[in-house]
Amino acid sequence: MGFSDQEFDQLDQLASILHRGVARIERDLGTPDPYLAVIATCTELHHSLDELERQMVIGARNHGKPWELIATGFGKTRQTIQKRFASLAGGT
Repeated sequence: MGFSDQEFDQLDQLASILHRGVARIERDLGTPDPYLAVIATCTELHHSLDELERQMVIGARNHGKPWELIATGFGKTRQTIQKRFASLAGGT
């Protein structure tokens, strides 16, 4: 089962976000305070990745993927991932 058009677009957006993030970090390194600049950039990237992660978990659940399989991708237990994301994907 492949990605829907919407999911594919989300992944394409992720690639664009990451590409821009890397370019921004390269610029950040040349600023007077590169540590704080890179932290700010990483924070923005983290928020974008969190949102994509939530969307992919919802998509996986909507396509019938069990929590055990989803948890494998995170390297966590089913219980940990189900607790983290259950409210987003209907709770079961």
